[in-house]
Amino acid sequence: MVALRDVWRVQKQQRRQEVIQRQQQVRENLSLIRQGLQDQASQLRQDLGLFREGLAYSDHQRRQSGIVDKSDLQYFCLQLQQDTQSFLSQVRGDRQVQAAQLAQTLADYVQALQKQTNQWITLAGVERFLMGQQLTQDLQQFHATLSATVNQLRQGYQAELQDLQANVKMLQQEAQANLLETRQRRLILQAELIEQLSAFKFNLQSEVQQALSESLSLRQTQAEELQASLAQNRRDRSANVQQTLANLSSSRQAKAEELQASLAQGRADRLAQVGELFEHLASFRSQLQEYRITLKKSVVGVSGTPPSRPVAKTTIPVRTFKAPSFSKAPSKAPSKAPKTIPPKVARASAIRVPAIAPKVTPTVPASVPTAVMTAVKPPEVAVQTLENSIQELADFEQEVYNHIALTKGARLVEIETAVGMSRFQVVDALRSLIKRGLILQRDRVYLIEEAPNL
Repeated sequence: MVALRDVWRVQKQQRRQEVIQRQQQVRENLSLIRQGLQDQASQLRQDLGLFREGLAYSDHQRRQSGIVDKSDLQYFCLQLQQDTQSFLSQVRGDRQVQAAQLAQTLADYVQALQKQTNQWITLAGVERFLMGQQLTQDLQQFHATLSATVNQLRQGYQAELQDLQANVKMLQQEAQANLLETRQRRLILQAELIEQLSAFKFNLQSEVQQALSESLSLRQTQAEELQASLAQNRRDRSANVQQTLANLSSSRQAKAEELQASLAQGRADRLAQVGELFEHLASFRSQLQEYRITLKKSVVGVSGTPPSRPVAKTTIPVRTFKAPSFSKAPSKAPSKAPKTIPPKVARASAIRVPAIAPKVTPTVPASVPTAVMTAVKPPEVAVQTLENSIQELADFEQEVYNHIALTKGARLVEIETAVGMSRFQVVDALRSLIKRGLILQRDRVYLIEEAPNL
């Protein structure tokens, strides 16, 4: 079977190769014929071109000579038409002859190809018929051998199945016998275990009752001792708590008196400092007003003195506080000391500062904070420090400051796009300007720091 299939496949491949070769030969012959026709057409085109060139040349010469008359021209035209018709009839006859020859060759080739194809088809039919007969014989033999082997295997399987059934029956009988023996053993062991458990239960109950009676008597004695010790501890703790409460009440009263005295002294000192600060503030305001007037005169050229404001002395309300009283009751917790409320200064709108002569340098006490001392500066010093801080800026910081001053307020994105720097450089420049006090930030908008108008 396998050999026949291989032979048939090989012959099939050979036939396919032969068909492919014949197709290639036909294509090559057709290409050669087409090439010959194209060469002939090109040759005819060249002859016509040469003829036209000669005709044009002769016509040109005749026109130049001027000797040709109408009769010669008509004769020449008739002669030319006759020559052209004869040439075309000759070319047509040549093409018809070539076409007839080509058709005859193609017909001969087609007939030969049909004969070869018919022969190949008949041979292939005969070969396939023979191969089919051989294949049917092989299949019949294979079917016979296969049926014989299947019958043998069925008989063997049936014998093995009978043996297995007999073995299974024997194993079932043995398992039943073993199960009966194990049940009897389990019953015997169960009876022995029940007897042992009953004896162990009786012994355990007696031991537990004895241990419970002993533990009950021991707990009673321990409870009596614990109650006595707890009563003694309660008495000792109550005495100690009363003594400590008395000591705490006396110490708290002494501390409260000392604290009240120190608070009164500190309040007086702060009031004195606040009064001095308001005096310095009044002098600073007068200096600012003078600086504003002089600056206005120098810039605008307006003369005159500003209207004087009515002034009054600063009045600062003072609250009085009572010392807290402490009770000496031992059973209650000591009362909390009341919170001390610092004195509040009146608002700026309600304060009236007395007028002080201008150009007086204030003397700031040593107890005044440094923030107040730096805030209260003469106008000339403030302007000079502002100019110095602007001059000390770097190039990119100067660009950022100039852009904010021109736009009178800008956001971070606007500054970044206008200056043409990265966001990190712009943020560093803004932080530096804020630290120097040149700009401030309000609602994500950066503004120029300006002096307040007084």
